[in-house]
Amino acid sequence: MQSEWPSEIRETYKDMIQFFEENGILKVQTRLILSQDPEDFTHPTVLPDPPLLERLVLYTHRSLMHAGVLMTLAQLREQFWIPKDDPKELKPLTPAHFIQDIKERETFDLDLIDSQHILKQVRYLHILQSNLRKRFYKDYLGELVRSPKVVSRRKMISPGEIVINESKNPNRMNWPLAQVIELFPGKDGMERVAKLGLASGEII
Repeated sequence: MQSEWPSEIRETYKDMIQFFEENGILKVQTRLILSQDPEDFTHPTVLPDPPLLERLVLYTHRSLMHAGVLMTLAQLREQFWIPKDDPKELKPLTPAHFIQDIKERETFDLDLIDSQHILKQVRYLHILQSNLRKRFYKDYLGELVRSPKVVSRRKMISPGEIVINESKNPNRMNWPLAQVIELFPGKDGMERVAKLGLASGEII
């Protein structure tokens, strides 16, 4: 499928998505580096736009019992990455949806609240919570996969440079100086941890 895609795809998306080839297959380098999810979800295969893609979408749509556009895309993005979607489609769930309570002003009569009603509400809340977690996994993490990469403009430090070590002292003028001894890169190649040398010893 990818052999039919023009070579300009890398140039078009170079500022948004990092690509890498695995066994000749174009995949997306995502931000889900430490995730324990399947490889196809964390590094989805890039799909072009030939007729074969239409058959794949139709097959997924029918296998989900003719689900909507959002659910079909979420299912496809567990294994593939599609550069385009419908901009008019509803937005996926985000973490903010899980911390915002539904405000209701109604108060039920205490005489109408019995044990059966409470148990029914508890079961409903458990089902709702489970469905929300599933949608969060499919929709929000699927959106993270295709989020634009952030172009870092910060200055990279190197061993031997002098830095300021933050302390509990509220007066920043009294923060001690430290020398960078060694840098430790993360799985994404960015150096995020450093060993510093202070007058009192070394810290990480």
